[in-house]
Amino acid sequence: MPTNPELLARITARPDVFGGKPVIRDMRVSVELVLSLLAQGVAQDDILDDYPDLEPDDVRACIAYAHAVIFGGLYADPTKGAPDHRQRSVTMPRTNRALQVTEEIIRKELPGYLGEGFHISHIESTSIRRSKRDVNYMTVYLEPGHPPLDDDAIIEFDIGLRERLMGQQIFDIPAVAYIDREDDVT
Repeated sequence: MPTNPELLARITARPDVFGGKPVIRDMRVSVELVLSLLAQGVAQDDILDDYPDLEPDDVRACIAYAHAVIFGGLYADPTKGAPDHRQRSVTMPRTNRALQVTEEIIRKELPGYLGEGFHISHIESTSIRRSKRDVNYMTVYLEPGHPPLDDDAIIEFDIGLRERLMGQQIFDIPAVAYIDREDDVT
């Protein structure tokens, strides 16, 4: 039985085939169609009978692709030709990249920006799908025992953070809340 990367290599996306939707082996059979048929209870053998060019591994590849999208941060970007794994053109969803880069900047720069005595306890991130777009949220928890939090400094840091993210072509910027005590949200 093929490994997951071998299965995923069967899934391709090109702007000139089905408008860039992920398809099976550059054929005009979309991953979406096969997953929809499976979700409706159509047996794999019936799918293979209806689409004689498909192989059993093609159906498994669609399931592996769905798993990779949900759990592995994979998505099809037809402008880049993803997810043709043979070309290594698969990219992370932009929202995940936005959260990752935002957290890196906050961890690296916020304590120094706020001054002596400020340390990050932990950061929680989430991305919620709303009206066909992802909305990102991030909560930064500061360790207790620091000087009072300066709202102006936080606003200034947040503006600089947004400018840095836009400079890196990240436009789905998370809404960030800074918590310095359990009952205080800034």
